[in-house]
Amino acid sequence: MKLPIQFVNSYLKNVLSTEQIVQALERTEVEVEEIISSVEIDKKIITAKVLNVSKHPNADRLRIAQVEFNNTKAIVVCGAPNLAVGLIVAYAQPGTKLLDGTKIEKATIRGEKSAGMLCSAKELGISDDHTGILELDPGLPLGISLCDIENTGDIVDIKTPANRWDMLSVLGLAREISANSHNNQIKEPKVAEIIYKNREVVKVKETGECLRFISLKLSVKQNSTSPQWLVDNLLAAGIRPIHPVVDISNFVMLETGQPSHSYDAHKISGSVQVRFAKEKELLTTLDGTSRTLSKTDLVVADSSGVIALAGVMGGQSTEVDKKTTEVMVEIAHFNKTTVRKSALRHGIRTEASARFEKGLPLPLQDFTAGRLLYLLSDICEAKVIDGPFDQLYSWPWIQHIGLRIRAAEKFLGMKLDEKNILDGLHNRGFEAEHFSITKEARKHLGRPYKWGANFKQDGSSAFDCSYLIDYIYSLIGQMVGHQCLQLFESGKEVDVSELKPGDVIFRDGPWIKLKKEERKGISHAALYIGNGKIIHAVDTVRGKNGEWVKLPKNEQVVREDPVEIITEDPDFRGARRYVDSFNHTVAVTCPWWRTDIRIEQDLFEEIAKIVGYENMPTSLPSQAPTD
Repeated sequence: MKLPIQFVNSYLKNVLSTEQIVQALERTEVEVEEIISSVEIDKKIITAKVLNVSKHPNADRLRIAQVEFNNTKAIVVCGAPNLAVGLIVAYAQPGTKLLDGTKIEKATIRGEKSAGMLCSAKELGISDDHTGILELDPGLPLGISLCDIENTGDIVDIKTPANRWDMLSVLGLAREISANSHNNQIKEPKVAEIIYKNREVVKVKETGECLRFISLKLSVKQNSTSPQWLVDNLLAAGIRPIHPVVDISNFVMLETGQPSHSYDAHKISGSVQVRFAKEKELLTTLDGTSRTLSKTDLVVADSSGVIALAGVMGGQSTEVDKKTTEVMVEIAHFNKTTVRKSALRHGIRTEASARFEKGLPLPLQDFTAGRLLYLLSDICEAKVIDGPFDQLYSWPWIQHIGLRIRAAEKFLGMKLDEKNILDGLHNRGFEAEHFSITKEARKHLGRPYKWGANFKQDGSSAFDCSYLIDYIYSLIGQMVGHQCLQLFESGKEVDVSELKPGDVIFRDGPWIKLKKEERKGISHAALYIGNGKIIHAVDTVRGKNGEWVKLPKNEQVVREDPVEIITEDPDFRGARRYVDSFNHTVAVTCPWWRTDIRIEQDLFEEIAKIVGYENMPTSLPSQAPTD
C-alpha cells in the first residue's frame, strides 16, 4: 500500500517528517518496504487550457490540440484518449526536461508540427498512471508552473498485517502513528449528520451475506469537478481520477477503509436487491469485460438483471458519467469470504475487494456514510432526494476484556507503570479503568427489573437477576452465563463463610410464574459485594408466611440487601466464584475499529508497543502459566 506523507499528515495535529512517520510505523506491525522521495517537476511544465481538438490527417490514433496559456496559443499532437476541449492540462513547453531525462523539443509528428507535450501523471512522477493526460482542477489559473501546485511529497510503500483491516486506511494508519509519536493527536475528518429513515428500499435476500446495507439517493451537480487536493491524494495513492462522485468514493475508501459504490439512479430499473447470481447470468463490469456469473457470486441487481458484483466491481449499465444528475450510493457490509471467492474466480482483485476481504466492522458503514455525504455535498452540491436508509441485520459487537496487570508483567518480563499503561491505552482509543466489581454493581442500583433483559434490547437500562451478573462480568471479558442455571454450573463452589466480592449466591424458586404447581429450580442469583451485602435485580420476595410475593412495579429494581435474605432462605442453593481476585484488574473496552483485539494476550501486545520494544528485556521469560 502506498501511503502519501502529506495525506496522513492531514489527520495529525502535529505534522511529522517522513523519518518520524517511518519511525512511528516501525513500532507497529506495519512493514516499511520503500520510501519514495518526492520529485521536482521542471518549471517549464505549466497549466494550459485545451481550446480545440481536431483529427490528425495522417494517424487515426493521434489528434491535434490547440492549447492556451498566458495569452499564448500552441499546437500539440497528442494520442491521449481523454483529450477534450475545456480541459486544464499539464503542458510541457519546448525545452522541458522530463524525469526520465527526455528533453521536449518542437517536432513534426506524422507530418504535423507539435510544439511541446501534454503530460500524463506518470510523466510528471505523480503516479504510475499513463492511460491518459493528467486532468487538472479547472479552477487553476493558466500559465503557472506545476512545480508550484503539484507537491504530493514523499510516499511510503508499506505492507500491512492480515488481521488489521484498519491499516488499509489512511485514518487507521494515522491513529497508529499518532499513538506511537510523542504528544500527537488525531484530527477527525468532518462528517455530515445522518438521520436514517425506517424503510426497506433494498431487498436483501441473503442477510447472512450482507449484514448491513446503507443507501441514499442524491442529486448531484452535472459537470462538477474534483478539487486539486482530492486529485493529488488519489494520484499519490495510485488511483486515477474518473468523475467527482467516483473520486470521492475512492478517496473515502482510502481514508476510512470502507468501499462504497455509486449508481446512476436514472439507469436503475425497478427495485434493487442483494441476492446470489443465477447460474451463467451475465454482467459487464466497469472495466468493459463481460463476465459469466455462478450461483455462488453475491450480486446487487435490479429488475433488469445484475448491476454489480458485490464488494468487487460495479456494472457498466449503471455507471456514473458526466451526464449523471442523480446517484444511488451504497455503503454495505458484505461477507469477506464470499467477496474473496468472487474476486479470485473472476480474476479482478480490486481495491474494494482487498478491503472487504479483511472483514470490516459494522460501525464503519455508518461513519463512512456521514463522511461521503459531507464531501458529496461540499464538492458536488449533492442534495438528499430519499434516505438515507440503514438496513442492519446484525448487532455491532463491543469487545470487553479484563486486563490483569500482574499477568502482563509476567508475560513481558518487566515491571509496568499502571498509569502509563492506562494513558497509552486511552491514546489508542481504548476505554480503560481499574475495575471494582462493587463499584460497578452500585452504578446500576435503581435500574428497573425486566425479565429476559439482554444486551441487544436493553444494554444497561434494565436487568433481570442473571443478566445483571452476566453484564458486569462481561466488562472484563468473562462470559459466566446468561441464565441462573448457567451461572450456577460455570462457577467454582465456595462456602458461605469464605464469600468474597464478586461471588454469586443462588436460591431456588418458581420459574416465571407465581403458581404452586409451577416447577421449581434455581431461579435467583445475587452478586456479593462484601461487608455482608448483595446487589440483585428483584421482582419477587418472600412474604411473612413464606409465600412468594410480587413487588409493586416501582419496587421491581436493582437493589442492595443483606446477604442473609438469601443465605438464610430455606431454598438457598449455594455460592459460586468465577474470579479469584480483581486486584490490579483493568476493565478495557476496545475501540470499534480494533477488531483484531479479542483476548487478554492481544492487550499484552498493545502494552509492548506502549512501553516500546526497545525498552523490553532482551530475553523474555518462559511461557509459564500466569495468575
